[in-house]
Amino acid sequence: MAGTVLRRVLRRELRSVCLGVRSMASEAGSPTYQYETLKVTTPGEHVLHVELNRPEKRNAMNRSFWSEMVLCFRAIAEDPVCRAVVISGAGKMFTSGIDLMDLGSDFLQPGDSDAARIAWDLRRKVTRYQESFSVIEKCPKPVIAAVHGGCIGGGVDLVSACDIRYCTQDAWFQVKAIPFRNPIYGGLRSGMSVYIQGMIPHHVNRFSVNFSCGQFDGTDIAFHFNPRFDGRDTVVFNTFQSGSWGPEERKNDGIPFRKGGHFELVFLVNPGSFQVNVNGFPFYEYRHRIPLERVQCVHVAGDVTIQSLTVVGGGGGMATLPSFPTGGPAPGFPNMSLPVMGGPVYNPPVPYNGMMPGGMCSKKTVVVRGFVPVGAQRFHINFKVSSTNDIALHFNPRMNENTVVRNSQLRGSWGQEERKNPFNPFLPGQYFDISIRFGNQRYKIYVNGQNFCEYKHRFPAFHLIDSLEIAGNVVLSLVQC
Repeated sequence: MAGTVLRRVLRRELRSVCLGVRSMASEAGSPTYQYETLKVTTPGEHVLHVELNRPEKRNAMNRSFWSEMVLCFRAIAEDPVCRAVVISGAGKMFTSGIDLMDLGSDFLQPGDSDAARIAWDLRRKVTRYQESFSVIEKCPKPVIAAVHGGCIGGGVDLVSACDIRYCTQDAWFQVKAIPFRNPIYGGLRSGMSVYIQGMIPHHVNRFSVNFSCGQFDGTDIAFHFNPRFDGRDTVVFNTFQSGSWGPEERKNDGIPFRKGGHFELVFLVNPGSFQVNVNGFPFYEYRHRIPLERVQCVHVAGDVTIQSLTVVGGGGGMATLPSFPTGGPAPGFPNMSLPVMGGPVYNPPVPYNGMMPGGMCSKKTVVVRGFVPVGAQRFHINFKVSSTNDIALHFNPRMNENTVVRNSQLRGSWGQEERKNPFNPFLPGQYFDISIRFGNQRYKIYVNGQNFCEYKHRFPAFHLIDSLEIAGNVVLSLVQC
């Protein structure tokens, strides 16, 4: 009996010693993870958490990131303790993609004039940067992406290299490509307009917007709009027809675009000319040299990032063609078959008050586009009855509470708030696109192309709703009601 007890004690002690030696060996073999753009922690046994750690830059992928990802995952592959990896982003979004201010010159400003050397150098750079994602794909440990908020551009490549992807309800994905071609369905005609939101990178040299007569290079271009940031800061206007450019028109008294800044560009199509407005102000008028009906496509190229491009039809409703976060609009998203009330108003002041003559009716759609400034607390959109001041629908994004409130104020009293949201699409520093469709029983509200919520009518006589009010911490780009 004593011998049996002694053997058990010795076996337990020997096992403890062996496990201790194994643990010491494992810890001794574990690498140290110290990086500038990545934060690596151990939230649980055998699990490493790799966090993209540039929240002040929305986790944009700079030069350090590309090299550190390779070093980090090569070390993880050899780590004897790690059995699984989780990748996430610090701050309000997963990643905003490539840091254009840091890396744009690598691709947009080649250091050689020889075409073959430029191509060889570009291939070498792309291969080097691609290794930052390939190393994740090759990792022998399972890699899980935990995505929240925006996952833009290179972030989509990153999560595609992971083995498993989990997303929060507010996660959205976006890939923007320049050059960007967008068809104009049915062709261009007088009364239409094209509305573009975008950003100018710091390394900009030039970009162009072309109203082309076809989808392919070499086709006629009815209108070539070409800002040039080459020291002379000029904007060139021209037409390309039958294989050659016509006489240039130039505007040399200052360029309306700021490096590193956002812009709103509107092309109004008049019977005899294109009227160009930039950031809410008239900029230039270009007389037609090619019949409007030949124009089939808008082509954007050069040093520019496009957030959205919208074609507004003259009398035929609105064709919305933005870069939807998940690759396309949700089923039922309003399109040209769902008419809006009237012509668009660009860059209106806030507070905005607009009348809707005749009131609302079923299947009518109101569109509001704008920008949430950094530091914004809240704004609201009210559908009102001017004769009684009742608010049939109060749509109230509250950035400071990370929610969107819906309510009605009837006979001077507020009703029960509705706050349940599938996600919060209103983020400081981001553009938004709201479409509110009136139905017989309810409002259907879409944000950034996605079905956001429904709101049942509390004021059923919606034909009396004849006023739209927008106020608060918001910059409006377009209102169509």
